[in-house]
Amino acid sequence: MDKYLDYFREMISLRGLTDHTLSNFCTYIKAYLHYLMDILHKSPEDVSWSELRDYIRWLQKSRTLSDRTINCAISQLHFFTLYVLHKSWDDTQLPMRRFNEYLPFVPSKEETWQFISTIPDLKQRTMATLMYSSGLRIG
Repeated sequence: MDKYLDYFREMISLRGLTDHTLSNFCTYIKAYLHYLMDILHKSPEDVSWSELRDYIRWLQKSRTLSDRTINCAISQLHFFTLYVLHKSWDDTQLPMRRFNEYLPFVPSKEETWQFISTIPDLKQRTMATLMYSSGLRIG
C-alpha cells in the first residue's frame, strides 16, 4: 500500500502544491488505504463503486465528519483514481455532498457608527473609525 501513497505524493507534488496541502491530501488517502487493507482486505484496483460509497458512509459514521470534509475526501479519491490507478471516474457514482453556505454577518453603516460612538476613548474611537473607513479587515 505504500507504493500507492508514494506515487500519490509524487503526482500531487507535480501540481506544485504546498507541503501543508500535500500532508492534508495524504491524510485522506492514508485513511482510505487503511480501510481497504484492514476492513475490505482488497487492493485499490479491485474496489467497486459500491465499496467506495460504503467507505464514504463509514467516514461519516465513524468519524462524524462534516459535508465539506467528506467532499474533500471524495475529491482526493477522484484524484487518486484518475492519476494513480489510471481508471476513469464517474461523478454519478459518487456525487459530492451538498452543504449550507454560511454567510458572514455584516453590520449596516448605522450599526457600525452606533458601535463606534460607544467607544469612550477618543484615540481608540479614531482608530476604529479609520479602520472602518479604510475597509481594513481584522481577523
